[in-house]
Parts: sequence; structure tokens; C-alpha cells
Amino acid sequence: MLPSQLLSSPKRWTQGCSARDKRGMVVSPCDRDVVCWCVMGAIRKCAVGDKQLNEWMCKLIDVIGLVDITIWNDDPSTIFKEVKAALKKAGI
Repeated sequence: MLPSQLLSSPKRWTQGCSARDKRGMVVSPCDRDVVCWCVMGAIRKCAVGDKQLNEWMCKLIDVIGLVDITIWNDDPSTIFKEVKAALKKAGI
């Protein structure tokens, strides 16, 4: 699965932490109770190994033009539509 598939709707995206459960509590991106992820949490959840993790991060960094994906994700001006567009353009 790709991060863009995991983040299929605004309800499945979060800011301020890697992942949340249905109560809104912060959990690990790979926890079984996760219902939403930030972009980095989704990348960590979906990547198979460090090589793919690094490859996907580099592709997204090229698209967003920033070195820190988490800062971009958590910026109050970042909206879900931009997240989906960036993931699509990065091919992830």
C-alpha cells in the first residue's frame, strides 16, 4: 500500500503527531488502532524497509521543496488537498 492510499480522505490525515486512534489519542503509526496518520506516519506505516522509506521521503521532499516533511505537514496553512496532490506528484 502507498501512503497516498492510506491517506484516502481528510478524516485519515492528522497534524501534530504521527498517528491517532479513534479517540484522538496519539499512538504509533503501526499501532493496530490507528485511524489517521500524518504524512511521515503514513510513509513509515507503508514503507517496506529503510531503503523504501528514504526513497519515498526524497521523492516527497523534491515535490514540496522542504527538507522537513513533518514541519510541512504540521504547518497550519497545509491542507489535505495539498497533501494528496504532493503525494500523487511524488508517486507515493
